[in-house]
Amino acid sequence: MQKEALGDPLITTPGDSYAQVYPPRVLIVDDDPSIRSMLGLILRENDLFDVLTAENGQQALDMIKKGERIDVVLSDIQMPKMNGMELLKEIKAVDPLLPVVMITGFPTIDIAIRCMKEGASDFITKPFKIDQIELTLKKIIRERELILENEQLKKELAQAREIEILNRKLSEKIRELTILYSISESMSGAFNTVDQVLDKALQVVATSLDCERISILFYDKPSDSLYIRAAKGLDREVIETTRIPAGEGISGKVFKWGKPLLIKDVERELARELRSQWFYRSRSLISAPLFIQQEPFGVINATDKIGDLPFDQEDLVILENIAKKVSLNIENVVLYESVYDNLIETLLALVKTLEAKDAYTQKHSVRVTFYAMETAKALGCSGEMLETLKFAGNLHDIGKVGVRDTVLLKEGKLTDSEYEEIKKHPVIGEEIVRHLELLPDERSIIRSHHERWDGKGYPDGLKSEKIPFLARILTVSDAYDAMTSSRPYRRALAHEIAMDELYRCKWTQFDGDVVEAFSSIIDDAREAVKESGVALADANHFNHR
Repeated sequence: MQKEALGDPLITTPGDSYAQVYPPRVLIVDDDPSIRSMLGLILRENDLFDVLTAENGQQALDMIKKGERIDVVLSDIQMPKMNGMELLKEIKAVDPLLPVVMITGFPTIDIAIRCMKEGASDFITKPFKIDQIELTLKKIIRERELILENEQLKKELAQAREIEILNRKLSEKIRELTILYSISESMSGAFNTVDQVLDKALQVVATSLDCERISILFYDKPSDSLYIRAAKGLDREVIETTRIPAGEGISGKVFKWGKPLLIKDVERELARELRSQWFYRSRSLISAPLFIQQEPFGVINATDKIGDLPFDQEDLVILENIAKKVSLNIENVVLYESVYDNLIETLLALVKTLEAKDAYTQKHSVRVTFYAMETAKALGCSGEMLETLKFAGNLHDIGKVGVRDTVLLKEGKLTDSEYEEIKKHPVIGEEIVRHLELLPDERSIIRSHHERWDGKGYPDGLKSEKIPFLARILTVSDAYDAMTSSRPYRRALAHEIAMDELYRCKWTQFDGDVVEAFSSIIDDAREAVKESGVALADANHFNHR
């Protein structure tokens, strides 16, 4: 190591010890200049120490307070202004780890004890012995080095522990945020029914909280009680028979309070009567209320955490978040269904008004829908396809509201221009529904129910299988009912004649397979309509999706 100047730090590399970085620096405090000079010469010999000097205690204290690098203080006891004992106290108040060696010409046991009590590291008596001074200072400086290294290790250990704690908290927060984000993503899809929302909620709760049993209860106002609307891990009998009065039991109280509840230990925290009302003997449970428009309408519960672990505050936050998402989605579904039902009722009222103008075509739509539904069943259509056909069948002629009454109700034969106007009603009907941004599948049926298998129909001239399958079913039913209903310009055709016409037009106007299926159901369908009248067709009224 090389030293640039007296008292300057040596140039070294990272990782060197404190003693390697700096040569030990001793502050000599004595009012006698000869003592200061002599001690300085002794300590500087062979470049073992750097030396600073002060002629009194106050000057020495000022140097320490200014931040001078000092490794050990060598101080006389008897000094003016501030004696050595006073300086020792002040130094320990400023830097408790700075070692102080006291110098005295009158050594006594009493002085030695006082020095040690005040924090002195050692004391040296006059006259000095050079070896004694060097050995004492080296020992004290080595001790100081060990103490400083120990303090540094403590700081690093404390920092490491703090970092570990912060990392653990950060990891927990990241996990919580990840779960909350996953919940938000899972519960943000488009739900058409309340049951779809609840099914997804059960999956999300089970995955997010690692629990085996979940129950979602709804409030029934007439009985002022809660019943289980959806559940996972509960017996069917429990689901069907459980009724909890509002304000009673755990769910009833959470519903009434409108606040979430965390029970870490059921045995310790719950009264016996509440424990007896719980579905299963659980060590821990959490519960959160469900709200619509700030009004509680139910409760969601989670119990039996996997591994028999208790739920914690983080679990409760997650369940609250799920409850909010469930509430929002159910509110959206209920609002949509309300608006949707009002809209459909308005459209149906429009169709009925339209049919009421013409006594010959009253209940045409419900009859056509009934025949089409029976045909679709014979063809093995799915439940969703039947619902689609049911909806479109009831509204298939709604476009006639855009046709003039003079044309729609004309008793004589239509002119070419009047017929062209009538042919516009499928497009008008499809436009009415399309502008409402609803029902893409049904729109194609309404638009295409006058297309022909040979491509000579309207409005698009679609051919064979390019015509939507359900539209082909409706086309046959519509044609049959039109032929068997009286018109101002002709009488109704007999059933047998109408069926002959359907068979004659197989694979030209109609899908032959649909005609065959229609033929298989029409006798029973006609009898059902005859016996039950319009009421049977009205019972076929749709409840779309």
